[in-house]
Amino acid sequence: MEEEEISGHAFVEPMSLESVHHVYRLTIVVHPGRTGRGVGTALLTYLQRWAPSVADLRKVELLVRGSNPGAIRLYHRLGFAEEGQLRDRIRLPDGTFVDDIAMAWFPPKAADRS
Repeated sequence: MEEEEISGHAFVEPMSLESVHHVYRLTIVVHPGRTGRGVGTALLTYLQRWAPSVADLRKVELLVRGSNPGAIRLYHRLGFAEEGQLRDRIRLPDGTFVDDIAMAWFPPKAADRS
């Protein structure tokens, strides 16, 4: 049954250096054939509800392929902002290259969390 199959996953962890330990790196994947069904939205809204509960989390960063306009739209809609472009970062199986777009979201600060 489709309801019992994993449709995507998200992995979020703080960066390892103390000076950037407040920055969490997000990797999010919606499996092929499952896009456009709200999976990415559900994963990100869960993250956005969870993030304010983490005392040292001040920023969530992610990279998204420039060739994935649906994901870029989703991230913009949920408050992520573009911070940069990494040119020719991804090599596809056919040998062509795709840019990565660096995006970030800043959860509410502690004073705003009440």
